[in-house]
Amino acid sequence: MSSTILITGATGTVGEAVVQQLHHQQISCRVAVRQPDRAQAMFGDRVEAVQFDFLDPATFSSAFVDITHLFLVRPPALSNIKQIAPALIAAKAAGVQQVVFLSLMGVERNRIVPHAAIERCIQQLELPFTFLRAGFFMQNLSTTHCDDIRLHDDLFIPAGTGKTKFY
Repeated sequence: MSSTILITGATGTVGEAVVQQLHHQQISCRVAVRQPDRAQAMFGDRVEAVQFDFLDPATFSSAFVDITHLFLVRPPALSNIKQIAPALIAAKAAGVQQVVFLSLMGVERNRIVPHAAIERCIQQLELPFTFLRAGFFMQNLSTTHCDDIRLHDDLFIPAGTGKTKFY
């Protein structure tokens, strides 16, 4: 079986970059999205877009057919592991051999964030994994943190007195 990677979050900033890089390297990927037409318009014939919704298990089986690797991005609207775990269980049942999860820097010391629960779930399922523990992304300055900067001339991030950087 040839290697095919399923990308979640493909229409977001990181997911789009992953899809572009895989295409550049001629690696087969499928994007798992709620709106396949939107993704197909975004990527053209470079990828196969399939309907996938973490909250709809009926979308799992067709998304995971012939998938060997999963690039997992937590949808921002989903914070409860009970919303993510069924998809991971389906991935394991479908024979996914590796999960690459976009997690957070310092998650091992911050067990309250949803990413920590997702990491634990992946480990408990004994799925081979790679956790990408990213720091802060530059685009967050113009999105997530925009109002704090514009309205309060301040930036609030969970770094305590420690140093951090934006990528």
